[in-house]
Amino acid sequence: MANEEVYQYTPINAETIRLFTIVTTATSISCQVHHHAVNDVPSYCALSYVWGDEEASECVKCDGRTIRISQNLCLGLQMLHKQVGSQLLWVDAICINQSNDQEKAAQVPLMSQIYALAQKVYIWLGPVSDNSDLAMSCLASLNETFSVVDNLEAVDRSSLASYDLPTFDDPIWPAITRLYFRKWFTRLWVMQEVLLAKDIYVLCGEQAVTWQQMVKFANNYRITRMVDDVLQHHKIPYNNPELPDHGFSAVPILDILRDMIEDGRIINCMSLLEMARRKLSKEPVDRVYGVLAILPSEMRNKIRVDYSPTNREQYWHTFIQLFTALIESEGPRALSMVPSRGRCLELPSWCPDFQFENSMNSLGKHYAAGVMPSHSDKAGPSSIKIGPGPGSLQMRGVLMDGVKSTFPLAWKYIDAAQYDPRSAAKVVECEEACLRLSRQIYGAQEEVPVQHVTTLVAGMTVTRSHYSMDQIRADYKLATQRFRDFCKQPSDQQGTQSNANQIAFDRYKSAMKITWRHTNFFTTTNGTIGVGLETIEPGDDICIVSAAHTPFIFRKNVGCETYAFHGEAYVHGLMDGQAFAAKDPVSNVQDFIVQ
Repeated sequence: MANEEVYQYTPINAETIRLFTIVTTATSISCQVHHHAVNDVPSYCALSYVWGDEEASECVKCDGRTIRISQNLCLGLQMLHKQVGSQLLWVDAICINQSNDQEKAAQVPLMSQIYALAQKVYIWLGPVSDNSDLAMSCLASLNETFSVVDNLEAVDRSSLASYDLPTFDDPIWPAITRLYFRKWFTRLWVMQEVLLAKDIYVLCGEQAVTWQQMVKFANNYRITRMVDDVLQHHKIPYNNPELPDHGFSAVPILDILRDMIEDGRIINCMSLLEMARRKLSKEPVDRVYGVLAILPSEMRNKIRVDYSPTNREQYWHTFIQLFTALIESEGPRALSMVPSRGRCLELPSWCPDFQFENSMNSLGKHYAAGVMPSHSDKAGPSSIKIGPGPGSLQMRGVLMDGVKSTFPLAWKYIDAAQYDPRSAAKVVECEEACLRLSRQIYGAQEEVPVQHVTTLVAGMTVTRSHYSMDQIRADYKLATQRFRDFCKQPSDQQGTQSNANQIAFDRYKSAMKITWRHTNFFTTTNGTIGVGLETIEPGDDICIVSAAHTPFIFRKNVGCETYAFHGEAYVHGLMDGQAFAAKDPVSNVQDFIVQ
């Protein structure tokens, strides 16, 4: 290594990119680098792969000199060469001088053009492992079999043979499941690489399939009742911090977004940023720069790419820069993004830490807590102003109620409840404790207050559409009884449920899972109940900000007139906008300074 002649990059400007051709992979990879104006590039292919934490242990000879790359990329280039031969290529580790922060800052804004202009984008999932050859070779045939099944929701471990599908013990199911759990699906930068690509192929080992085959299988498989059983039976980690996202979730969403871009439809940038928070990146600033190419131009133009050591160390300034632009664009609803599973102490309470996934699922935009019908068209982002002073927001709204008592919701046990009686017992105990609080508030005139049934799922189905009253009552009754049954016997030891009952249980359970995640059940000073972020405490204020679709929780900072933001909340009786209107917001409005 000491005698290596390191490749010396010729400087390029913000209107030029590098491409290269692989000359040979016989003993080691040898390539030639070319410079091209970005508005006049020849046909080329791009590679999407995992950077990870691998040491740059392999060398590539570029024009006779050495560039060091990871072993995973080295293997990917060898497989790519078999697919495309001497075709021009773009790969970030070679085409961008990784030791030059100024060049990276100039090239990152070009990503939207680089991937959009590529003739093909190849995804490198990695070398053969976990029976991946079997998975890749069977994708097309499984998709063909799935395509003739009338009701995919009826497919489960016991009915596979009747649909001419491999039996539950067949190695294809764990093989293909693990394929979709590869690290590539967790990487943040892949979002823009996939969304902007014209034509995509997926490589694993020496096999290749089209992106559409991956999409079809993910869409089919996740509709069946197979996924949870395969994960459980084969002990495939599901809630792994190192694998925060997986292909069965990411691939269908990315493909929907691809279709929207192709049709010229506008993509909700909040949805993009929430998806990015479930991904992994090497540096905190890349949480912003990694999605820059797919953000609207009016937001993209407000963010300056800066890879200087100071900005990388003080990355929170980039987070504030992005979120300030988002608030100016989206108004109060942007604040649904604030809860974070971890938090940098330098961030103000109203700014999310983009390093971490949102710790609370958004309550959605279908409520209208602070939008009065008479002037809803006029309500907008002006209800929130940046400042006064650095790190502050001024929010205009009305104090509606206060938090009286809280009880943590047992969200971690919902998925495992049907397999583990102890987990089922935790869910049952939690629900019964919340029911006791509800009865204290609403009395015992009915066995289960409808306010309780509704609040447990924030009045919404898993798709965040309104739950009808008749259906929510029936689903609650069935779901709570099933959880009690699981305390005595796991689901795989019980008799087969009717399809309608299973769908009803899954519907309410899924809505519970979304609502309970990192949340507390609470009672209020004025005698109602709600669900809010797990950080809320007795004494917190429940406020409705003009134009916000849900109430917010504020906590007054000690010794001053400012507040800390503790997320949005579902508060029974405050959601439809009528309570806000009844408070006469014109007379009772006040400014909350949130830091």
